[in-house]
Amino acid sequence: MATTYIVSYDLRKSRNYPLMYKALDTLKAAKLLESLWLVTLAPNVGAIRLRDAIMSAARMDGDDGLIVIELKKTSDWATYNAQKTGLAWLRANIP
Repeated sequence: MATTYIVSYDLRKSRNYPLMYKALDTLKAAKLLESLWLVTLAPNVGAIRLRDAIMSAARMDGDDGLIVIELKKTSDWATYNAQKTGLAWLRANIP
């Protein structure tokens, strides 16, 4: 069974957004807010491995921030002005 994660980042001084977007696109992530994405992966990946993969692919440096949180099928959620594609993804995967 797949595992879903919330991924959020904060690129500070050197803001290399194209690399971050490419890293998230490679993972088939769905954009919910400007820097908040949803990713579903195999259950054996884990938050640490996902974090490390994104950090490497996006070439994050020491002043950037990244958080990866597992989202459960039973999680309660609510949004306001979320991206339509991300919201559709959320409705389909976390009903």
